[in-house]
Amino acid sequence: MRAPRLSRREALAGVAIGAVAGGAAMRLADAAESAAPQAVRPFDGPRQAGIVPPPQDHLTLAAFDLHTPDRADLPRLLRSWTELVVALCGADPVAHDTGERTGLALGRLTVTVGFGTSLFDGRYGLGARRPAGLAPDALPGDDRLDPRRSGGDLLVQVRGDDRQVVFHAVHQLTNAALGIARRRWTQHGFLSRAGSGETPRNLFGFKDGTVNPGADDDAALARHVWVASGPLTGGTYLVYRRIRMRMQAWDRSSLDVQEHAVGRRKAGGGALDGGDERAPLALRSAPPRSHVRLAHPDANDGVRMLRRAYNYDDGATADGEPDAGMAFLCFVADPARQVGSMLTRMERHDELHRYLVHTGGGVYAVPLAPAPGEHLGEELFR
Repeated sequence: MRAPRLSRREALAGVAIGAVAGGAAMRLADAAESAAPQAVRPFDGPRQAGIVPPPQDHLTLAAFDLHTPDRADLPRLLRSWTELVVALCGADPVAHDTGERTGLALGRLTVTVGFGTSLFDGRYGLGARRPAGLAPDALPGDDRLDPRRSGGDLLVQVRGDDRQVVFHAVHQLTNAALGIARRRWTQHGFLSRAGSGETPRNLFGFKDGTVNPGADDDAALARHVWVASGPLTGGTYLVYRRIRMRMQAWDRSSLDVQEHAVGRRKAGGGALDGGDERAPLALRSAPPRSHVRLAHPDANDGVRMLRRAYNYDDGATADGEPDAGMAFLCFVADPARQVGSMLTRMERHDELHRYLVHTGGGVYAVPLAPAPGEHLGEELFR
């Protein structure tokens, strides 16, 4: 049953065209893969794009709230967005194109659509279809997040290597939603272009990540990323946290304090007791309250996540501190088990936590790519 659907989804896509340390327990899996050219395509076979392939240079997250009383407007919008995703990724001309990407290479543009917990309230009669991972209490501390930077009925993740191409995609999707949904919040992110084989650094100056499941590790992806049962079978959950880094407090801390909070050396990324960043980490040698020790899969019953973290710089807070930090994203099969328990442990014990402020976030169900003639999420709502 799955094999025919694969080929139909590929037919919808047309052709494949051309081509801090907060959570240091998760890393860009394969530097060589990151450097390889990626084909521009609306969907990755049976699944939406923008999940497994290596991250691009630029990110925009845009959350939308529906404001229509007509339930029929939801599939109408999702059908329009589905057609737009195909067009934006180069398979078709973009209808009513606003023109700002004219002459620009698409690069590795991807668009990913998710559904928030609030979509499954009583407004549209979708409560019985709510995926289990969208439980309101899935993650600790959500009640302390800024609602102006959190939640949303729909989430669009747009990533690419050209900032203006990313803007164009979000612009088109927003225009298509006029009269049905309005923008709730927006978050931009960026990544440095590390040298070949090098791990990018976050805004605390540390190399960011280790032990991410590889794109070709089907067993790990099946265990940690893809949902095994229920209305979201084969899809995944996107977990987002906007984490402001307390830069002034961090900058006043000594290098020794910083390294013991993280559990790795700042310059090379290796363990405190020696070795390079890729050497296996002996948890017992890491400080008990260090981030890498508390976040490592071996300290969490083997739980892993497909981590995608971006830096952000949004100027200054009302009191003049830098409003900069990490737009943390990860894809998981079970948000409460894989992310919720880890967040609880970090809030209580992580030495790095005192330098971090969680200001926004949400959990979103990411369904499979649509079959030909269907729209994004049609399986979930059928």
